Amino acid sequence: MMTQKLICDELLRLMGEKPFYRIKVTELVERLGISRTTFYSNYDSIPDVLDKIEEGFLSGLDDAYLASEVIRSVIKSNYTAEYSVDATFEYLKTHLEVFRILAGSNGNPNFKSKFSKRHENVGNILFSSLQMSEAQKKIATAALLGFQWNAYYWWAFHEDEISAGEVRSFMADSIRRFFGNYVDV
Repeated sequence: MMTQKLICDELLRLMGEKPFYRIKVTELVERLGISRTTFYSNYDSIPDVLDKIEEGFLSGLDDAYLASEVIRSVIKSNYTAEYSVDATFEYLKTHLEVFRILAGSNGNPNFKSKFSKRHENVGNILFSSLQMSEAQKKIATAALLGFQWNAYYWWAFHEDEISAGEVRSFMADSIRRFFGNYVDV
């Protein structure tokens, strides 16, 4: 497990310097001072390591989201998008460098899709009670996911210009404007 963590951490450091698709196993093992055999006894390839990093990041995000859901159920309040947004921002604030690397130009181009897929249930909850066709709900969810990704991504690279709370308020106001009185944000 320790070797896997070292490999993941070093891959993230290298991704801070160049795109993951340009990183070779030889370079990674030389920087770590381990053998190729050690690498291959833990991972099949560089993309395999990146999958592990992404999955760890997204699992942590899921845990943060579920924790907010537990709190919500304890206080018996209505679900609002702010719970998801709050949980996401809290997680991103403590894992900002990893998010920047994974979401940035050196990361996996599919990370956005993986990240958005984890938030799909927010749209499903928000739009479940609306008088919309299933196709309209899917379009609304896709619009919400794109908006959320872009807001999180922009903030991650500009967090010194605006606070997470201000972005959260902006997102909530924008969702209200976009969907009118249909959703409780």
